[in-house]
Amino acid sequence: MSNLSAIKKVEEIMSPNELVVFDRPRGGREKSITLEKDRVYIVPEYQREIRWSTENVQVLIDDLKKGNKFLGTIILCTSEPKKFEIIDGQQRLTVITLIIKCLNEVLPDEKKRTAQCEIHNHSFPYFEDALSYNFDYKKIREENLRLFDNIISSDSQNQRGSFAEIWNSISERVKKLSMQERENLLLALCESEMSVIINEIEGTDTQRKFCVDYFIDINNKSVELDSLDIIRAYAFKEDFNNTTQRWVSIQNKCNALSGKVKYSREELFFQYFVCNVNKQIGFSISKLSNDYKIKEDVEVAGKKYASGTYVWNLFKNDKYYANLLIDLDEYLDFIDVVIASETGGNDKFKKYFCDENGNRVDETRILNAHTIINAILRNDDRIPKMMVLKYFLEVLRPDRVKRKNYKVISCINVIATIFTLNTKKKESNVIASKLLQEDWQKGIREYAEKMFQDVPGEIDYSKVIKENKVITIDSGLHAARRFLSLIDACEGELKTSNINEDLFKNRNITTGENNTEHFIINRGYSYALYMDDGITKDVEVVLPRKYRKYIASLANYIFLNSVINGGLKNRPVYEKIEILESCIDKKGIMAVIPSITSQKHYYLIKKYMYDESKYPKQKLESAKLKKEKIDLLRTYYMDYFFDEYMRVVNSLSNIDIIFSAEADYKLKKAGFSLNDEQQYTIDVDAVFSNVTAEIDEKRKSILLSVELYNPMYGEENGKEEYEALIEHVSDLLTKYFGKEPCIRSSLEYSDCDDESVTFEYKIDSCDEMMISAFIENVSLVSSQIA
Repeated sequence: MSNLSAIKKVEEIMSPNELVVFDRPRGGREKSITLEKDRVYIVPEYQREIRWSTENVQVLIDDLKKGNKFLGTIILCTSEPKKFEIIDGQQRLTVITLIIKCLNEVLPDEKKRTAQCEIHNHSFPYFEDALSYNFDYKKIREENLRLFDNIISSDSQNQRGSFAEIWNSISERVKKLSMQERENLLLALCESEMSVIINEIEGTDTQRKFCVDYFIDINNKSVELDSLDIIRAYAFKEDFNNTTQRWVSIQNKCNALSGKVKYSREELFFQYFVCNVNKQIGFSISKLSNDYKIKEDVEVAGKKYASGTYVWNLFKNDKYYANLLIDLDEYLDFIDVVIASETGGNDKFKKYFCDENGNRVDETRILNAHTIINAILRNDDRIPKMMVLKYFLEVLRPDRVKRKNYKVISCINVIATIFTLNTKKKESNVIASKLLQEDWQKGIREYAEKMFQDVPGEIDYSKVIKENKVITIDSGLHAARRFLSLIDACEGELKTSNINEDLFKNRNITTGENNTEHFIINRGYSYALYMDDGITKDVEVVLPRKYRKYIASLANYIFLNSVINGGLKNRPVYEKIEILESCIDKKGIMAVIPSITSQKHYYLIKKYMYDESKYPKQKLESAKLKKEKIDLLRTYYMDYFFDEYMRVVNSLSNIDIIFSAEADYKLKKAGFSLNDEQQYTIDVDAVFSNVTAEIDEKRKSILLSVELYNPMYGEENGKEEYEALIEHVSDLLTKYFGKEPCIRSSLEYSDCDDESVTFEYKIDSCDEMMISAFIENVSLVSSQIA
């Protein structure tokens, strides 16, 4: 193997004429390598895509306008006649080729340098053909459709747009120059020099690996080359012949996913390192930066490495990178299987869910896993996808299957859902640190439980959800379905053992009798009043455009009976609530809103958009003219609607307000009303005073009480008889209610000798049955002592 270098002019390097490179090493004999006539420069597969920006091009041209320059180093490798692989410098040679081509088009024939070496770009094989059309793809499609199709199908790294952008930048720059300036520019470029290093090898795999080693050694220290290029080079070094097919396959599959799944190659490769690299170094690191550097001092196999060291310098595994390409190629196939179905997954997906004995996992768990994975992949957030990759590598691969491990997908769902809807700054480091752990499933479970404990404070209910950076009618709906199904299925406390798989599945069935529905802002952005037949519209107004984006916020949705929701149509929220309340009175709230989470949401909607609303109900009912009704509705939606909606939104993260609204709703359903002193009271009979209720939102409890006056006050033995009556009432309440009441005397806070006592029960929830039972028991006791 020969290795020679020399300084050569650009014109010599780019000309197809024979070029001989001489080198006389110190103290050695002169050697030479011939670059044959009509040679071809090859950009091999492991090279990165074209990365030069228009700014880079402009700087180069501006420099050359001042005269010829030294343009750096190119490294070539050759094992066959007339073929020279570019190990380093392909970006410069490519741009130089474009500049010369552009200048030749505008200069007179005697000034042109028309003959140039061809460049065969293996990752953009139709480079020369596209160049002949000046990268005008519209023209190519019109004049040569077959070539256009070939360019599109073979452009594995999506370079065609970059080449066109660079070409247009060069062309615009050249057009601004005078003819003399163009001549001088071409002359300066051709007279500029480059250092040429040539490796002449025999073509064996060992020597080809040496060329890639050269590439790695140079670029591992370069700020210009990104980490993905280093990884690619390592992979080509390990298995040069087979890597090409895998690499192209990965590029093509990533391109095919574009528009369906937001997942770049850079993210894919980095996430693989997070998921898999720690095995190579005995789980020595707990953090990894986005540029593949370790973030702490570590010791691996007795050798110390400082923070900031590239992680691939910590281990040597000749098969790691080849396996990386195999794993990612298969993972991309898995993604394609997942997104092939919107719900439930197909047979190809289900085959991943078999235990160590080959038996398929429970069908419900498979369907739920598909729902979760599909939602994570389709969402714009990239970090949760890292957990899906880990799940694929460590749980779904046939050689690692264990039935118990499938459950961790539920915890992944918790983290991904809350991450997407989080109010706080999103940090990838926390999730990555969990996946770097040896017992990563434990880390994920613990983190999921911690996040779940902080709901609803972690959730941004006003966040407008986008898909592919676009607000749609359904983008928020998908997020709401994820959130509602998660919270309901966890039944208030997250433990992997108590997630209700059947409930989660039912919440995500979109064709069932219940579904997540747009409730406050509807699909048509319009609100109508209907005639008595409930079908014919009386009047209709449109929601102001500035509020429409909030259709995609989490607060806009509740889980409703689909048939009942269909009858609500596009009525104003106030009118919807009146219909729902009638249905709830007849069927019970679970038949109308079969979700505890949505019920709590509904209590707030009723509080702010019905009980305390500025909706002009009475004025609308008395209005005679349609114009008057329209004006009333427009005023409401312009001046009051959004404020009421935002009160709902802001309250959804406050558990105290949620409890207070729920308690208020259920007390009123039980017959309580607010008196002038803002006390909840209900009239029972004359023996007792009114039953009262007091909401303690901090302690999440309701204090129910009833006062018994002394009917024997002033009579002989009245005190003794009253004490006996108190004891009797206490015994009866204990008998009927199942526990003793707390008894308080008026003498505790008053000097009046006309004593009365209050019987109290604290209910540690908003249990309607307990509230009703208390009222009934008071009435029952009253009838027995009357």
